[in-house]
Amino acid sequence: MTDDSTPNLPILESLHETMTGEYHPQVRMSPRASSIGHPCERRLTYSILNPGDEQPPPPLRRWTFAEGHMHEAMLWKLLQDAGHIGKFHVLSNQQPIVVDEDVDGRRRVLMTGHTDGFICPNDTEDRFPLEIKSMSIFGWRKLSTIEDLLSSPWYYIRGYVDQMQAYLKGTGANRGVFLFKAKQTPAAKDCQGTPVPIKAIWVNRDEERIEAIMAKARRVMDCVESRTLPERIQYDEYVCKDCAFQHLCLPDIEREGAIVIDSVEAEQLIRRLEELAPAATEYAKLRKEFSAQMRGITEAVVGPFEVVGKEHRRAGYEVKETQFWQSRWKRWQLDPVEAGVTIEETAARGA
Repeated sequence: MTDDSTPNLPILESLHETMTGEYHPQVRMSPRASSIGHPCERRLTYSILNPGDEQPPPPLRRWTFAEGHMHEAMLWKLLQDAGHIGKFHVLSNQQPIVVDEDVDGRRRVLMTGHTDGFICPNDTEDRFPLEIKSMSIFGWRKLSTIEDLLSSPWYYIRGYVDQMQAYLKGTGANRGVFLFKAKQTPAAKDCQGTPVPIKAIWVNRDEERIEAIMAKARRVMDCVESRTLPERIQYDEYVCKDCAFQHLCLPDIEREGAIVIDSVEAEQLIRRLEELAPAATEYAKLRKEFSAQMRGITEAVVGPFEVVGKEHRRAGYEVKETQFWQSRWKRWQLDPVEAGVTIEETAARGA
């Protein structure tokens, strides 16, 4: 007789424990290239002086990071295969980068990091830094040019440009490229004539921007070496609210009012309602227009469609008094999913 009982295996519990287990923040001696675009120099300084005080990201965000690593690994493998067709090759996955300078005969490291690799034409000796970013389909649709990155409402999207400039400084290259991958499969019309959900945005070396981020790194390192902190920025909900060092920087801020509901199901329901709302409105409008055009026609053929109609009469009635609950929603802040969150950059909303 077959035993149909369900095995007592704690699958979901084990996955949850994996995402809530011990968190080990990175120990760094200088700002990371991936975070040099962060608007808060105090945050950058905390990450070097107080790494043990960094609050762990919530489980769902840690899950997002893990998912992003899988997307990156998949795209890296595809790039290796595609190089045989596209007359290029890719090199040095996670290549270390150091940006330093000489100060009175002493080497001073200003920034460190790791590029995802280099893309190299087979017929030249050029090596272009390559950075892979995975994000939601909503954010992916909004990015096609360097201007889209620079004008993003999200600081960590804008910070991508500074990250690449740091890589260009550290490698001596004149150009680098971002490959943006949508986590969900987009519609064919979104793929710019290609069958893959990938967009390539090239970034040219910008000496003024490089000097600006190096000056920023110098200010952070001055604070690190003197073990002091930069001044706080003016409180910014989008920068400060989720900062991993908020408990050190702004311990006295208290918030009252709306409760926070951490429900993936509720959020997905609202997102789906937002997706369907425009279609529902258009459907109702066109349905009314269709009935008006076909008024008085009991049977007809329109192209491949058979149309039938008849007069209906609705009896009048009195609506009894009743009590019910109705909930509506509105967006009160920028949406990280629509902005597009990558692995390192979501984690590094301050890192």
